[in-house]
Amino acid sequence: MSDEQWREFERGCSPLPDPMTPSQIRRLVAQSNLHYFTFARLLNTPPRLVLRWQQGLARPRGPS
Repeated sequence: MSDEQWREFERGCSPLPDPMTPSQIRRLVAQSNLHYFTFARLLNTPPRLVLRWQQGLARPRGPS
């Protein structure tokens, strides 16, 4: 891939969103009307990790 092609590709990529705060994560889980366990399964994430996000003990790190 040439440098110009790479630059064009990068321009088309969406930037990563700002990290969510624990309160934003709690609000998102609450608005989903799902138990945190079900919410975690939808994200293919351990439920304990969702709890840690909500408590501010861990932060989401983007797509995996």
